[in-house]
Amino acid sequence: MLSPEQNKSGPSHPVGEDTESGSTSGGLGTGLTDRTERMTCSPDRRDVFDRIIGSDERMGKLRQTLTLLHGGGGTGKSRPMRMITLVLRQHGIDTVNTCPTGVGACHLVNGKTFHSAFKTFRKGNLNLGLLRLTLTENVGLIVIDEASMFCAEFLVLLDQRLWAIYNCDQVFGGRSLLLVGDFLQLEVTGGTPLCKGLYMTTTSDALLSARILFRLFSIYFLETQHRAAACAAQRSNISACRALPSFYPSGQRWTEEDAALFRPMPDAVVAALTNELTARDVENDQDWMDSLTILVTSSADKAILTSCTVQLFAKKQTNAFSLEKAAPAGFT
Repeated sequence: MLSPEQNKSGPSHPVGEDTESGSTSGGLGTGLTDRTERMTCSPDRRDVFDRIIGSDERMGKLRQTLTLLHGGGGTGKSRPMRMITLVLRQHGIDTVNTCPTGVGACHLVNGKTFHSAFKTFRKGNLNLGLLRLTLTENVGLIVIDEASMFCAEFLVLLDQRLWAIYNCDQVFGGRSLLLVGDFLQLEVTGGTPLCKGLYMTTTSDALLSARILFRLFSIYFLETQHRAAACAAQRSNISACRALPSFYPSGQRWTEEDAALFRPMPDAVVAALTNELTARDVENDQDWMDSLTILVTSSADKAILTSCTVQLFAKKQTNAFSLEKAAPAGFT
């Protein structure tokens, strides 16, 4: 098989921004809507937009690009995914937006789980007709969100599925791929992490194939914090959480000296992130009940939190009902 770099007919570098005119140098992204969407991007996100949208060989076709968009929480990874999907759709090019988890897929445009889109658990002779229901000739880009949860074995399976569907001598059937995620966040629930496959010692044919495929991707890093832009303390805490430890134990077991030296996160950051949430906090601020997103490790934890929230809500509604009954006639 040929790599994307060997197959593309355009320049060997990503299509970038013309700093004088502020427009893409050719490609699909030359229409008014495309330019408008592009200019709402921050410079780092604009590079990814230009690479994918500006990669056409001929009208309605994309030159293959393999891209990894890496960034921590709050750096704006979701926005370029939505914008790229919108602009490609306007040019008659479909995207298949997937995520390893059902919850993650719900947040994507026409999102699907990777397992359902590519029939990962079907063994033996796969009915290609099932895949073609999703993978039509109009598909030019496959997006995989939460790439840190996407195992190396599935990257090889994806290559096999796309090659079988599109009968093309390019990797991934000549289709573009966009992996989006943060390898310092969520881990795979099964299989081998993609990043680990790059350096681990292995004799597995699948992992060696995944290593070759993953090395074809160009990496773009997002570092500007958008979600916490207005809070310097939160930005500082996020940065500290993402900093790699300055010391790792050298042996198989931790010594007392190892434990004393291993400080991956300052105590001040730990204290800031582990304040106890009290019932009074929840009662005084309605957003704790209405707007907060909580990640839990099991359904049992979720059930406990839901039960507590329901009890607080019921108590609040009961008090309001009692006040309404006690109010004088004509009082609103």
